[in-house]
Amino acid sequence: MNDAELNKISALNAALNKGETLDSMRRRFTELTEREREAAQTVDQYARITRRTPEENEKLDAARSLHNELCAKLKEASEMLDMAERIAAGTYVQDLIDQENEKKFAASIPNGYYNAGTRRR
Repeated sequence: MNDAELNKISALNAALNKGETLDSMRRRFTELTEREREAAQTVDQYARITRRTPEENEKLDAARSLHNELCAKLKEASEMLDMAERIAAGTYVQDLIDQENEKKFAASIPNGYYNAGTRRR
């Protein structure tokens, strides 16, 4: 888990060093969302064709590939934007501390169940 978080922080740091801002990250996220939606419509359009020619099958495969690529980019952009907004709001470090405390408390309770500071019996 720590490696994943460190990789996200490293990617965010690299983006910020290249001149990215919260506004540019939001614009990129919005643009990728629109592109992903259009790609999904294209895939759906080709998938509805019941008797496809080999060329249409190739177009469907290409559309699916593009859609999958855009989904991966959108997920990455979403995670980076989320982390940047949490850091900018000053809640990122506190969230990490809260998660660690929750793990510690859950390990110390005999049944291992702990949620939001309230013990359940």
